[in-house]
Amino acid sequence: VQACAIGASREENARLMAGVYASRGLSALVFRGANTGLDELTTTDANQVWLVSGGAVVETAFDARESLGMASSSIEDLAGGEATENAAVAREVLSGGGADAVRDAVALNVGAGILAWEDLDNPVTRADFEQRMRGAVERALAALADGSGARLVERWVAASNA
Repeated sequence: VQACAIGASREENARLMAGVYASRGLSALVFRGANTGLDELTTTDANQVWLVSGGAVVETAFDARESLGMASSSIEDLAGGEATENAAVAREVLSGGGADAVRDAVALNVGAGILAWEDLDNPVTRADFEQRMRGAVERALAALADGSGARLVERWVAASNA
């Protein structure tokens, strides 16, 4: 693993994880809901983000509602259910549909992964984080809209069943 995007519900765990990634020379975005403690990027709350690059950790705040103009959502909008229901929601979002709150959360977290990977060649700074996050989220939304995500999952399923 060279790069990762990962959430933590507790601030002290997020700081610890960011420190471990930095000590290993990895590129990472570690995040949590600032007030909700959700272990993912969402539009329910502002988010705390730790940018890990080149052995250093920089903490910043990120609110997709303000920075990206995404609609606010509630925790209930993101709540899952039984495994079959969750799988259906995932298939729907990956195929370009689904509820806005879920789609936005998926795009934010995929965008964080894209940004962590891109950091390997072009380090992310606090100054350019929001602009680069916008571009990464736009790419994630485009992949969801055109069904690329669903096609990738289909290939993984076929490979795992081979």
